[in-house]
Amino acid sequence: MRKPIRDADDLDAEQHGHTPGSLLALAYAWSNLSKKQLVDAGVIGEGAGGSDWKRFNDDPMTFIMKLPPERLPALCALLN
Repeated sequence: MRKPIRDADDLDAEQHGHTPGSLLALAYAWSNLSKKQLVDAGVIGEGAGGSDWKRFNDDPMTFIMKLPPERLPALCALLN
């Protein structure tokens, strides 16, 4: 099942696709993000429970799908 297209940036990504190298670069960038970077960028809150941070690490795909759309650009900026 394909994800729903949320905005024009989604259409751009659909047209260009990914390469093995781009997927590896994304994985490296993702694995090198710190909780502080995510909090400072407004992607997740500082909350004592840390459920956002746990989901970010344990289930990245669900983290992305459940992230409020207005926070997606901040996450993309960290990954670029």
